[in-house]
Amino acid sequence: MAQETGTQAAGAQAPKTQADAQANPEATPQADTGAPLAVTVAPAPYALAEAGYAALRAGRLDEAVRRFAAALARTDALRASQGPGGLDAEALARLAADLGFALDRLGRRGEAAVWFARAQDGRPSALMARAEGYALKAAGGAEARAAAAFRRAIRLERARADAEPRRLERLRREVRDLDRVVGLSASVLLRGEPGAGVTLAGPTLVNSQGAVRADVWLKRWVGVDLRPFARALWAVEDGGVAGETVQAGVGVRWRPLAATNLVVGVERLVAVGDAARDDWLLGIDWSAGRGYERPPLASRWGYWSVLGQAALIDPAAADWLVSGDARAGHAWGLGQRWALRAGVALNTLAQHGFGDTLSLVEAGPGLALVWRAPGTAERAGSGRVRLELRWRQKFAGRTANRSGLTLTLSAGF
Repeated sequence: MAQETGTQAAGAQAPKTQADAQANPEATPQADTGAPLAVTVAPAPYALAEAGYAALRAGRLDEAVRRFAAALARTDALRASQGPGGLDAEALARLAADLGFALDRLGRRGEAAVWFARAQDGRPSALMARAEGYALKAAGGAEARAAAAFRRAIRLERARADAEPRRLERLRREVRDLDRVVGLSASVLLRGEPGAGVTLAGPTLVNSQGAVRADVWLKRWVGVDLRPFARALWAVEDGGVAGETVQAGVGVRWRPLAATNLVVGVERLVAVGDAARDDWLLGIDWSAGRGYERPPLASRWGYWSVLGQAALIDPAAADWLVSGDARAGHAWGLGQRWALRAGVALNTLAQHGFGDTLSLVEAGPGLALVWRAPGTAERAGSGRVRLELRWRQKFAGRTANRSGLTLTLSAGF
């Protein structure tokens, strides 16, 4: 979720043309295009460019795009015939950049990326490499090319005397997210009771349990955000695995909208233990939030998240599960790799199955210690480990749960 999508680019001097005046300068990097091109004698490409800038100032983006493209095409034709009057190299690069920004404002990200790349012909630019990367990412289906553009931007940015560390870290995270192919995770949750420390609780709606999971991201190959996965879950009893509860599952999840962390999926549940199920599960979940990953170079920051899930198990029997989770708090950096989070959480669950309906509402404060892997010069680390101690106060519900402590250990990459 949220995926956090806040890596941005900025650089160069303050933009002087409307093509550079984006609403969010961090999300769409801008070029210093200078004032509208002007010469005493205006050969056709320059006249076309001037007309394009006039249309841009008037807010006629479609016309500006046509004029800019015509000016660049005319220059290419003149160069091919070795005739005079084409745009010089600097003007051509600036106009290609402005054409890219105009297309980006029109939502034509794939075309914009082409012109951001053209603006770099013989003129390496960290700014244009970032613009190309963000356009390719927004267009979708070009993750490998977007990652390559961000890597090029990182190398060019590091060569600058005024390299901005926060920007570099955001670019490293973009590369990490675009390069993601396989993910592995594991967790164990232990429930406790007041006054008894972290002891194991009896069977409940949310009992002590462990889980492992593997995911594969196929988007860079198929152009669609599909994620096949396999997982196993089990109850923890007497400090070990309760063999009769071991549940496996294999399935695929699909994220239809790049801008929203809404995921739908289908899973085949496979019974391993005697108390597990052999059924189909149809699920949907949505999440949003920010601050769970440390902002670049921040020493302290706030975080929040919301998560909603719903599942239909064995459609013929109409068993179902609905859950919600909301969290907020504050975090502090402990060196470069560690962070301490303190906050509150609200959890709600309802489940119907085998002729009975269970429910639970609980909330409480907690502390979490988080470690993240360092990564490389061009790619942020993806490994993480979290140890969380939380008090859960039961407010309502038809389950055997009692108020008490929970201890969670999770890891993944």
